[in-house]
This record gives sequence, C-alpha cells and structure tokens, in this order.
Amino acid sequence: MNDTTEYIHALKVIKETIFKLYDFELKPNLLDVFPSDKLVEPIFSFSLSENKDLLSQWRGYCPDGGYSISFFDEESLGQINRMMEMHNLYIGKCIYYDNLTDSKEIENFIKKMIIEISPEEYKMKKASLDGNHEEYTRGIYYKAINNTFKYAPLIKHSAFSEECEWRIIAGYAESRVILKAPTNLKITPTGDGFTATWNLADEYIPFEQQDLKFRQGKSFLIPYIEIPLSEDDEQVNLTEIVVGPTPHMELAIKSCELLLSKNNNVKISASILPYRNW
Repeated sequence: MNDTTEYIHALKVIKETIFKLYDFELKPNLLDVFPSDKLVEPIFSFSLSENKDLLSQWRGYCPDGGYSISFFDEESLGQINRMMEMHNLYIGKCIYYDNLTDSKEIENFIKKMIIEISPEEYKMKKASLDGNHEEYTRGIYYKAINNTFKYAPLIKHSAFSEECEWRIIAGYAESRVILKAPTNLKITPTGDGFTATWNLADEYIPFEQQDLKFRQGKSFLIPYIEIPLSEDDEQVNLTEIVVGPTPHMELAIKSCELLLSKNNNVKISASILPYRNW
C-alpha cells in the first residue's frame, strides 16, 4: 500500500477499540507487541469502487483522461473468485470511520473479523476457567494480531467514503501462488516399457521466492506484484467501460470500440460529469 499512514492509523484504531472492549490482562504486557508503525507488514492491494463515474477519481487518478472498467457481473465474478482462490487473496468492502466516539461499525468489525468472539462471550469463557485463563486469553490475543495484519487495510477515514471502495488484498508475508505439483509418483514396468502415475497437489510458493516489480512513484520506487485476472489465454470478462472526461470524447469512444470489436457485450459510454481540465 502506497499510503502507509492510512494503514498505521488503522492499526491504531483497531488497537484502541480492542482494549476498549476486551480486558485481556496479559503479562508481560502484550500491548507492546501489537502491530504498530514499528512493525508494518508489506501489503499489496487492488482497489475497486462501486462508483463508475466519480469526479474525485477522475481528478486524482486520470487528470489527463482515462477509463473506468467494470467487470463484476455474475459471469466475471466467478472468474475473479477463481483468481483469488488460486492466489490465496481475499476481498473486502472498506469500513469508513470518523473517530472512536462514533465507532459502532468499527466495534462490530472488531468483534466479527478481528477477535471473532463478542466481549460478552469472552468474559463468560474467561470466568468459566476460574482464574486459569492466561493460555486462553493469550490465544485470543494472538489470533487478534494475525487478523489485524489481514484486515487493517479495509479501514479508511470517512473523508474517503464517497469512493465506496473494495479491496482485493495480498500480504507479502503469506504464501500466495498455488501450483499443481506432482506427488506420489509411481512407475510400473510393462511389457513394452513402463507406465507412470502421479497425483497433483497444491504447492504454496512464498512471495520471497517470487520477483517483485517496481514502478516509478512521485518520490520513491513503488513495489508491486503481478497477478493475472484470468487463467492462461482466457479472456477477461468486461461488462462496461466509461470513458473519462476528455476534449476528444467521440474519438476516445470510437477507439475503445475498435479495441473491443471482438467483444460486443461490453457497454461503452461517456462520463456524464461536466469536468474540464484542458
């Protein structure tokens, strides 16, 4: 993620909310080992929006013209799901917040996705252990740390709420790519030679063994990973393309139609926003 301040602030929000709702009472103080700006896992995300024609997006990402591409219809959703399963990715809708005084949505997010147990259930379980709850509490806490690394990228400030953002996320620390590797190889002699049989099993390849790529940013190099949207030569299913504000709208639409001449199912339209930067 380019904006680490966003991620670090999300970690702070999660941390403060957890210790507001749950009484861990752990020694040594595990508050000190909670993810912070001193310990930030590399995170890669692919951002999407529910809004296909949004002024702030054209201004921020396509000041010289661009295209909004939609590919989440019923057919392409299956294609995207296969891609995420193959590469061990996950998708989530961003949660927007103002501050901790207006945090019901954040609290529900913490209970469901981070701790995976309500404060009431936690207290009841803790009480049932009659003082011998240290191991149980520690397990809950470490689960919370792991889930925090995973889901913190979904928390954003409410100033960005109009984006209605979803994110497909990959963590560099986790294994991603799954290859079908042969296992249980058996060779059986025959009259004319031999026959070989084997099973195909999933093999996880750590990111450290993959090639990171880099692109130019405004002030530093930005690392990224390439993950195909479809398998092999399978065509990516597109549903709609909105051509962003441009002084040559008719030509922009026509060239887009020529590019997609073999895919007549894609709707191509012009942005309806009265935005002009030329």
